[in-house]
Amino acid sequence: MITPKIKEETVLSLVRHVTNSFAVATNTIERLAAELMQACTIDAMDALHIAVAIENKAEVFITTDDIILNKAECILRYKITIRNPCEV
Repeated sequence: MITPKIKEETVLSLVRHVTNSFAVATNTIERLAAELMQACTIDAMDALHIAVAIENKAEVFITTDDIILNKAECILRYKITIRNPCEV
C-alpha cells in the first residue's frame, strides 16, 4: 500500500469519490502503452495504466509514483497532466 499514511489516505479518499467503472485494455490502448514505454521510458504496467486514462479522455492522472511524476513532461505530450494527490 502507499506510504506514508497521509498519501494513502489521500489516494483512498480520491478513489472513493471518482471511480465509477473499469476500463478494458483494447488494441488501441496496448499500442499507446507501447508508445509510452518507448517515448517516456516507463514500465509496462505504468504505461498501460496511463494509456487507459488517456484513451478514456482523462484530463489528469493522479499518482504518488515518483517515477511517473518525474516523467510528467514527456507524458504531457499525450494531452494528460500528471499530478501528485497531495497537490490536488
